[in-house]
Amino acid sequence: MKKYGQAKQIAFWLLLAALALAPFAGTAAASYTAGDGIVKDGVFYAIAIGTINGRSPEVTGEYAIAIGASAKADGACGTAVGYYASAIGLHSSAYGQFVSAKGDYSVATGCEAQATGLYSAATGFQAEASGIRSSAYGAKAQAMGTGSLAAGSDAYAGGANGTAVGSAASARGENSSAYGMGAYACGNSSAAIGSAYALADYGTAIGFLAQVGELSGKTGANGVALGAGSFVNRTTTSTDVYVPAGASDSGINATVKGTDKGVVSIGDPDGKNTATSGNRAFTRQLTGLAAGIQDTDAVNVAQLKAMDSVAVKYDNADTKTAVTLNSGGAAVKLS
Repeated sequence: MKKYGQAKQIAFWLLLAALALAPFAGTAAASYTAGDGIVKDGVFYAIAIGTINGRSPEVTGEYAIAIGASAKADGACGTAVGYYASAIGLHSSAYGQFVSAKGDYSVATGCEAQATGLYSAATGFQAEASGIRSSAYGAKAQAMGTGSLAAGSDAYAGGANGTAVGSAASARGENSSAYGMGAYACGNSSAAIGSAYALADYGTAIGFLAQVGELSGKTGANGVALGAGSFVNRTTTSTDVYVPAGASDSGINATVKGTDKGVVSIGDPDGKNTATSGNRAFTRQLTGLAAGIQDTDAVNVAQLKAMDSVAVKYDNADTKTAVTLNSGGAAVKLS
């Protein structure tokens, strides 16, 4: 038995106990105890093994198993293995010291792990899964929201259907997602990827310390921040767009569709990103951009250069009082 670790030895004895009960199956109600294990009167097909210093395992649920000092299996078909392990919910399983599986059909594995939600699973030191159908994996990981997932040391998923993956990743908004060490998504339906911060509802932040919105949550809704350190905290409004002198306001404003759908940022021109050190302003260039076709497409430099041959040019750029109307012709004086 030296080659077996403690967990494997427990599993081994559990198997032997199960085999010992096999002859009773389908014939007579039977339970098995060893080492002063306690099985509640009237409980059938239960197993209680292992008493240390007067601390006895206890089984009160039928078809339940308790192995280890002070282990307790209350729920029917529950399994508690380990010192003070507790399987309270129906069909629940608890493995490890001071571990607890309270929710029906829950599983808790690891020292002090807690699975309290229905169909929940918690694995790791002090991991906690309290939401219905929630899952927490990693030391001190917490899955609190319904259907949430927290994976990684200190990961936290508090919102319903939230997903936090990575050390200290945090998904606090409903339907939010946080991926990467320290990623933080507190806006509803927001996403933070790569140690980024998505603080606004429906915001998307991708890249190291990229940030959408501010902690107040009142700015940057639907915004997108792409690239390390990028920042956005405003929305698009038709009344704020630039309109050249003499151009049609209505024509340009008409190209702004859905004024609350946010802004895409690839930099931080005003240096407002509070997540970066120094709050230094910076911009980025877009390369490989094809020429635009529709009114709402971006224009590249090649298109701007092409306008040089058709534009009217002033002969004296300083005063703008003379202009040549035809190539090679005489300048016409403007009054």
